[in-house]
Amino acid sequence: MEQNAFARFGEAHTDTSDKALDWDSEVVDSGESFVILPPGTYDFTVQKLERKHYAGGAKMPPCPQAQLTLTVHGGDKGEAHTITNLFLTQKQAWKLAQFFVSLGLAEPGGKLQMDWNKVIGSSGRLELANREYNGKLYNDVSRFLPPGKAPAGAAGGYKAGTF
Repeated sequence: MEQNAFARFGEAHTDTSDKALDWDSEVVDSGESFVILPPGTYDFTVQKLERKHYAGGAKMPPCPQAQLTLTVHGGDKGEAHTITNLFLTQKQAWKLAQFFVSLGLAEPGGKLQMDWNKVIGSSGRLELANREYNGKLYNDVSRFLPPGKAPAGAAGGYKAGTF
């Protein structure tokens, strides 16, 4: 019982890149804003990987979950950030393989041992879509693409007014 009393406080906070402010603290506008990119094909870089556990739901069993924070490079449209989840289940193995192939850490069609230690800082290509939730628009990863590949009709390579 004594051990469970500590559980109500949650886990220790180990992220030292952020700190609490006082109510009277001074803040500076950094000019950062949330960039929504148009649907298309973009390069991305993995900024963060969080190992979590998914409790399970109607369509998926309890399983390990990789929560990825990605920077999507939109060129003159700006840098966008998105979070995507990969679930470590047999039915989601195709998506895991797609992710590692995109990063160049696996060969298309081959077997792979997932090396999560090489993920942070790695870059790849993805197809981005927009998703609306509660009236707000978000960047959403449709799929990861093999290096050097773009789907037919991808919007990422199109510039209005040029032929």
